Amino acid sequence: MESRTEPESISLAGGGTPRAAALLTSLDLRAILHPGPGNLPRRPASADPPSGEVAAIIEKVRSGGDSALSELTARFDGAALSSLEVPEEEIGAALARIDPDLRRALEHARDRISAYHAHQMPSQARFGTADLCVDDVIRPVRRAGAYAPGGRARYPSTVLMTVVPARVAGVDEVVICIPPRPDGTVDDASLAAAAIARADRVFRVGGAQAIAAMAYGTESIPPVDVIAGPGNRYVAEAERQVAGVVRVAAGFAGPSEVVVVADGSAPAALAAIDLAVQAEHGPDGLAWLITWNEQVLSEVEEALAQIVSRAPRRHEIEGTLEKQGYAVLVASAEAAMEVANAIAPEHLELQVEKPRSYVDLVRDAGAVFLGPDAPATIGDYAVGPNHVLPTNRSARYASALRVDDFLKHIHVVEATPVGLESIAGTVERLAEAEGLSTHAESIRVRAGRSGPEMERIRASGSPARPRTTLGLVSGYHSPQVKVAVRLNTNESPYPPPEELVKSLAAAVRAIPWNRYPDRSASGLRSRIAAVHGVGDGQVYVANGSNEVIQSLCLAYGGPGREALVFEPTYALHRHISQVTGTDVVSGDRGGDYAVDLGHATALIAERRPAITFLCSPNNPTGNADPLRLTVGVLEAVAYHTEGLLVVDEAYGQFASSSALDLQRHEAAERLVVLRTFSKTWAMAGLRVGYAIAAPRVVSAVTEVTLPYHLDAAQQVAAELALEYGRDMESRVEEIVAERSRLAGALGDLPVRQWASDANFILFRPLGMGGRDLWQALLDRSVLVRDCSSWPGLEGCLRVTVGTPAEDDAFLDALAGALS
Repeated sequence: MESRTEPESISLAGGGTPRAAALLTSLDLRAILHPGPGNLPRRPASADPPSGEVAAIIEKVRSGGDSALSELTARFDGAALSSLEVPEEEIGAALARIDPDLRRALEHARDRISAYHAHQMPSQARFGTADLCVDDVIRPVRRAGAYAPGGRARYPSTVLMTVVPARVAGVDEVVICIPPRPDGTVDDASLAAAAIARADRVFRVGGAQAIAAMAYGTESIPPVDVIAGPGNRYVAEAERQVAGVVRVAAGFAGPSEVVVVADGSAPAALAAIDLAVQAEHGPDGLAWLITWNEQVLSEVEEALAQIVSRAPRRHEIEGTLEKQGYAVLVASAEAAMEVANAIAPEHLELQVEKPRSYVDLVRDAGAVFLGPDAPATIGDYAVGPNHVLPTNRSARYASALRVDDFLKHIHVVEATPVGLESIAGTVERLAEAEGLSTHAESIRVRAGRSGPEMERIRASGSPARPRTTLGLVSGYHSPQVKVAVRLNTNESPYPPPEELVKSLAAAVRAIPWNRYPDRSASGLRSRIAAVHGVGDGQVYVANGSNEVIQSLCLAYGGPGREALVFEPTYALHRHISQVTGTDVVSGDRGGDYAVDLGHATALIAERRPAITFLCSPNNPTGNADPLRLTVGVLEAVAYHTEGLLVVDEAYGQFASSSALDLQRHEAAERLVVLRTFSKTWAMAGLRVGYAIAAPRVVSAVTEVTLPYHLDAAQQVAAELALEYGRDMESRVEEIVAERSRLAGALGDLPVRQWASDANFILFRPLGMGGRDLWQALLDRSVLVRDCSSWPGLEGCLRVTVGTPAEDDAFLDALAGALS
């Protein structure tokens, strides 16, 4: 190709001098110590946004609807359309037609994109105190509009990148617009990607007119709340103009950009091909090479010329390089990064020795790729992060498309009279300073500092207010709905033995109902003590494990004391602590939800909690803590605190070890182990739980227990159940075997699961959002536990191990929902 000279529209500041090059315009900035935007070429005038043309298109669509879309599609795409929407049968046929290898690649990419974006899901947070608190409530938008460009190439990867994050976020409806070919069809790969990503509707509309249609709505295309997707400069400008009507994600993603920073270690062929890769998207983008090594510049230019000469899309590459292709020579690595930041590129490749050491110098970029083995191409398709990135220097303030682009954060404010009083003076003074007297008066009225108004409020009557902390337990309850298969509450799938039921009926008839029950439940405590080989004085029995936890918090927690939990874990450890006035300190469960002993010991030493909770096996993750961890935590509790270690073993019979084996440990007086009749004893309806602890602990919790708290029927039923220990052990073996079968079947589906030592399995779908899958299962009359919005469990669901028939029904429904 002939060499060219720099267009007249380019100007340089600071002494840089361009020289002619075969493909890249060379720019020597070595004389400038700190190059910035003022030292760089301006974009050519042809790259200015086509504001007027786009505004006319938007107005035409807004007023003309479908008719205008059809006219514009015929004009710009050469396609005469009878219908804007692609029928479901056509989408299904495209999915069936594509090459199996392409389908597997699309599904693999979808799974990685879904998993990465599920990792981005934010947690709902609370700020403040019980008297003045703010909850950060997260809600998805109702409808999202995706855009995948067409024309010069097909982009099924963009279909995945725009639709999947919306699905992960829990958006109700996702539509996508794809430009048609001249014959009015959309390519099979893009339609198949739409099916695999689970788009609800596909429209064969492109360009600025598609953006306008999704922003304002037409007869066929519904208006959306968020628009996401890259395109040419007309699409990017349309997104900019409708940004006040809808949210536009990832800045305004326009033509593709790449900056390659290279030193002498960079393979010239790799740096060159990565410049060509982004340039082949077509004109209006940019491709810059920045180096402080003249030999690198020369070698990359030579390699680039060879690559372009044989590239199938040579015309597109040359078009980009002619307008915005530069080879920049700078004085140092630091200067190279200053130039890169001034450009704020969509893609920044650091093909240098020790590339991670350069990351701290990156200020403005859409995505960064480190070293020769991480080209921007992998980010385009299958690493996981989104390839919809800010362009045209919008990386200065915008980021890649994220799950959060499809979410709204709503703050919910709650205040007690004490909380209101704590900020009343500040609010009044600020309102008065702004001349808003009624604002100030609304505070005085509530604070009792406004006579007539307060009298009217008193005369109207106001309800008594409960403690705000009572609301802390409201989020725990599981849905109770009528379904064919209920696997959401970790109950036993089998009823108690028939002999036990018959014996219980006879025993209940013999109860003297006119008398109070045994206040201390002495008979039941004695039977439990015999089962575990401990003394009667080491057993405390209550209405389920939750009352045991409550009694422990009342006796050992309370105002001014703290409880330590390791989350995610059984939510009622935190909730009951807070309801009893006990402050809660949270530690993290690390990889695969395991508790790190060093982390736990450090927290115990620092906070000195009155109660430290472990849940083993942990609900809802299913993993049991190794006994050595329990011993380490117990010793830390004994050494650093005057408190207790409470090990909740509601699912203990399903695990291979138990903290009950530590009764002879020298710190055993600080250990409390909880068990329940709800799971392995198949008596969830009975509501009986118990603790094994030192006699002085049992005595303390008994002091805070209401009299006659355990009724006679509960005591009789629990005593009878203990006579069927062998049946219980047999049931445990059956459930453990069925758990293994269920886990094996889940391994054949596109989900990630965690190994379980309990009677349930935690899993996360890879191809769709957790909430979406929960609803899809419910629609098939299968109920599992939705954990997808819980902190640390984003996108996860939990399924109870049921009977083989129940599990088969669940697996069939799951496979259908994921297909």
